[in-house]
Amino acid sequence: PDALNTETVVVRTGTSFGECLGYCRRELVVERTRLMLTATSNRSGDPDVVAQGLLAPATWASLARHLDALDRVAPVIGCPDCTDGGAEWIEVERDGAARKVTFECDADVEALRPLLDVLRPLRTSLEENAGLRPGCPGASR
Repeated sequence: PDALNTETVVVRTGTSFGECLGYCRRELVVERTRLMLTATSNRSGDPDVVAQGLLAPATWASLARHLDALDRVAPVIGCPDCTDGGAEWIEVERDGAARKVTFECDADVEALRPLLDVLRPLRTSLEENAGLRPGCPGASR
């Protein structure tokens, strides 16, 4: 975590659905002090929906403590977006080098749970602020 004070770190997380109408791709970009959610529709003519927020230092610290979890899992877990289940991902970029892990949307990936426990509520909050249905946009829940 001390190195995170000097290096440039960007965390991205999101969801996507191949068989979905509407805002089926969402990406949350998390930087040291700010958040930005972009929801993209697969219908031509629909504008992107963007929501922004500020990140508390304690939340960044909590997230930063667990970033190495991505190094301990395979790049693809399960069968993301198979049978219209959607995909979810986490990507960490440090000084230009990125590591991304993709898994089934809303999956409980034990090795990534500490990251997901921080990232999912951040994404949900901005989705709600933007007037979007939170969670996996193609899921029938």
